[in-house]
Amino acid sequence: MHDPRFLFVSRPGTGPGAGSGPVPVSVRDGDPGAPVRDGDLGAPVVWRLVGANNRGLGQGGSGQPDLDTCHAAVKELCAAVSLSRPVVGPSELSGLWVWRLDFDGRSIAVSVRSYLRQRECRYSLVNFLDAVPRARLTTGLVAMPVRREPRLTGARRPGAEAR
Repeated sequence: MHDPRFLFVSRPGTGPGAGSGPVPVSVRDGDPGAPVRDGDLGAPVVWRLVGANNRGLGQGGSGQPDLDTCHAAVKELCAAVSLSRPVVGPSELSGLWVWRLDFDGRSIAVSVRSYLRQRECRYSLVNFLDAVPRARLTTGLVAMPVRREPRLTGARRPGAEAR
């Protein structure tokens, strides 16, 4: 495979039809890099954009309740990526650099990981933006163990600007 692709990720036991239901995941306002479990989202599916080498380039800014809704979120991303506002800044919890794309008052995409250097974070954002129009959609869900679950990130806090 030589093209980037969108994967649809669910933790084992949380996807559609799972008996135990999702482990609720939401985010703490003001920190674009810290997962917090408090029941706000309760969403088991998130999209993730991976490169040809299977490394994560970015992921959805919020989880979705099902696969169809997650597909719609990817279509929204593709339509809005050129109109979105990139924000690069340090995480309040770790101090490491993270990025996100804001559109219409919410985060539509976020970095998969955090970076020691701002330039590495910006490079990652450029790679993500370059891959979005070339990426293909996959079908079905990919189960991801909890230890590797996507880190859902928060909405922009008031007054936060790109650095």
